Amino acid sequence: MAVPHAQASSFLLISIWGLNGLCQSAGWPANTKLLQGTTPTTMGLWSTNYQFGGVAASFLAGYLATHYSVMSAFMVPSYVLLGIAAVDVCLLKDADRAVTTKQKNSSTFASVLSPSVIKYAGVYSGVKLIRYSLLFWLPFYLSTVHGYSDDMAAYLSTLVEIGGTFGSVAIGVVSENTRWGKPGACSIFIACLGLVLAVLSMNTPYLPLPVALPLLGFLIYGPDALIVGSIAPELNKTAASTTCAFINGFGSLGAVLQGYLTPYVTEVYSWDALFQLFALISFCASAVTHIPTEGTAKPRD
Repeated sequence: MAVPHAQASSFLLISIWGLNGLCQSAGWPANTKLLQGTTPTTMGLWSTNYQFGGVAASFLAGYLATHYSVMSAFMVPSYVLLGIAAVDVCLLKDADRAVTTKQKNSSTFASVLSPSVIKYAGVYSGVKLIRYSLLFWLPFYLSTVHGYSDDMAAYLSTLVEIGGTFGSVAIGVVSENTRWGKPGACSIFIACLGLVLAVLSMNTPYLPLPVALPLLGFLIYGPDALIVGSIAPELNKTAASTTCAFINGFGSLGAVLQGYLTPYVTEVYSWDALFQLFALISFCASAVTHIPTEGTAKPRD
């Protein structure tokens, strides 16, 4: 009797978790459509929402799970989300609804599958693979490898997202005020991310965790926000939301892959090997941004 019950519970958990992912994935493309036309710096400021939210969620979940129960770590944030949803329904106004037939026809996946979109989808999948691995596995790494308590590991892991709030804004400022433009700024940040990961794999005392973690966040959240916030909508302006959704969705393949890749590499090899692999992925992603392509539109420098 226990086996069917366990199977039913697993199916219910997978179904609810899948529904959670489906609902979350609809938020970002719609919001980028509402913010289409804003500057990279403005988009960077807005993009800090999921870093601040991540920090708050980590602290809240860690506190509730430690002092109350694991279930409370799910229930309390759900009540917060219901309140935010109510505010959105009451205050958020849609953009101009006047969409021509031509624009509607262009808002198909066929129209967004340009070489430029595919290129940035590939880059973003690498960025998202690394980001989600850090998001899900960093507390475990800190507790098992460095000996921190579970609650301290959860709090310390928020340094990545704290650094990310500054990275999202900084990359917008850099892309607007230097000759590198958006692709160049994206490439430089990702390449520097690879360097930090490579140094981190060496266990050098010259890069302590309190410095390395926010630096990782700074360098990974910046390109993350720039690609799906500013670059994606400009690749196909008449189908900005669809283009953003495709790149974001393709990037989620990297998020799924890390769920298998991270435990396999760390168990068979080591955490240092994982950081070296992530460094290689970063260098490759940085190089891909320089591949010349022809798309429906080119991100402005």
